[in-house]
Amino acid sequence: MIVLITVFLLSCNGFKKVKEAFRSHTPYEEYKSLLEKAELKKTAIAQQWIEAGENALRDSLFISMPHSEAGYFHASAPDAHTYRFQVKRGQKLKVSLDATKADNASLFVDLFELDDNEWNQIAHGDSSSNLEHEFKKDQNCLLRLQPELLVDIYYTVTLTVSPTLINPVSGASNRSIQSIFGDPRDGGLRSHEGIDIFADRGTPVIAPAKGIVTRVGSSNLGGNVVWMKDLKRNLNYYFAHLDRQLVNAGKAVSAGDTLGLVGNTGNAKYTSPHLHFGIYQYGAVNPLGYVQTIDNDVESIIIDSAVLGQPYKVISQTVNFRKGPGTQHEVNGQLNEDTYLTISGECKGWYRAQLPDQQEGYIFKSLVTPVTVGTEITLQETVAIRSSPDSTGIPKTHLVPPYQVESLASYKGFRYVRTSQNITGWIDVSLISSQKDTKR
Repeated sequence: MIVLITVFLLSCNGFKKVKEAFRSHTPYEEYKSLLEKAELKKTAIAQQWIEAGENALRDSLFISMPHSEAGYFHASAPDAHTYRFQVKRGQKLKVSLDATKADNASLFVDLFELDDNEWNQIAHGDSSSNLEHEFKKDQNCLLRLQPELLVDIYYTVTLTVSPTLINPVSGASNRSIQSIFGDPRDGGLRSHEGIDIFADRGTPVIAPAKGIVTRVGSSNLGGNVVWMKDLKRNLNYYFAHLDRQLVNAGKAVSAGDTLGLVGNTGNAKYTSPHLHFGIYQYGAVNPLGYVQTIDNDVESIIIDSAVLGQPYKVISQTVNFRKGPGTQHEVNGQLNEDTYLTISGECKGWYRAQLPDQQEGYIFKSLVTPVTVGTEITLQETVAIRSSPDSTGIPKTHLVPPYQVESLASYKGFRYVRTSQNITGWIDVSLISSQKDTKR
C-alpha cells in the first residue's frame, strides 16, 4: 500500500488534474482531495495524516515574536507542527521558510485565526511556501506546517511582525509616541482618538502609505489639519496640530511624501510640538499597531540532523514541559528523570519535543541528553518488545529468559530498551525482576 501511495503521489499528471479541478482551494485542500480521488483517504497512513493536521489545531504551542526554529518531519510518521501567537491590528506577518526536501515534495503552510473558538483559515504559503498577511483586527493566530505523505523534511522557519505603515513623522521612533489611543481628554469627557508623536517644530509630516489627500483645513481642536485616504486598506488618516500644510486636496501621494510640518496649532498651543495621528474606518481605530516598530533580530538556526528526530531522555529529577520556548510560557506538565522524548524542533536555548503519546512541548536544552547507553537489566520471564509504550503496541520480538537488555529511557510504566542484536522497543516494567547498574 505504501508503494502504491508513493507512486500515485509522485504522478505529476494526477496532481495537475486535481489542481485544475480545485483552483479555488488551498494547496493543502487540493492535496486532501487528491487522496480522496485516488481512494487513498481510507488507508491508515492517510487517516493518520488527516488526523495530524486536525489535532495540531487543538494542541498548539505558543511562541513570542520574532521566532526562528529548525524542525524535522519523518517520512514514516505523519505529523504537523503549529505555532500560536498574537498580533495587533495594523501589523503585518511575514513567514520565511527554508526546507531541505525532495524537489517535488510539498510542505504546506497555512495561517489560521481564532473566531468564536474555532480556527478559520485566512491565508496560505505561496509556491515557495513563504507567506505575508496584514491584520485588520487584534487576533489570536496559528501557523500550521505539514508535509505531504512519505517525505523526510528538514526546515527552518522564521516568523516576524512589522507595522503596515511607516511612521508619519520623519525620523520618529517608538519613543516619540508619548500619548496613546484611549487616554482621557477634557477631564474624562472624551477619549483620545489617536496617538501623539512628538518632534521638533518644522519636522516633516509624511504620508504613511500611498493614497489621496481628501481634505486640507483647520479647526479649533485640531488646528491645521490634513486628511488622506488609503484606497488599498479603505482607511482615512488624520494629521492634526500642523505648523503648516504643504499639500492640497485631491493630490495623490506615495508613502514618504511630505504633507506638512509638525507644530502645536489648535488646542495643542500650550504643549510641545507634536503630530496627532488618527485612523478612521467606521469610527476611530487604534493607530499604534500600524506604526510601532518591533525588533525582529533573531538568532539564525542551523539545522542539526544529529539532534532532530532523534530519541532523548530527561536527565534532571523533575523538569517543566512548557507550551512555548521560554519561562514566560505556561507549564504543560512535568517530566521525571529518564523520560523518553524525541526532538522535533530546535530554537534558541530550547528543544521542541514530542512524548510517545504525541504530546508536544518545549524543554530547556541542558535538561535532556541523547539516548545512547543505559542500565543493564536481566529478564526472568518471556517478554515482548513492543513498538510503543502500551500493551497494544505491535510486538517486534519476544525475549526468552534469562536475557539481558539495556534500559535506555522510560515512559509511563514502560522501559525503552535495546537488545544485543540492536533491536529497540518497549517492555512492561512489571515484567522486569532484577536490574544491575553497569554503565551510564
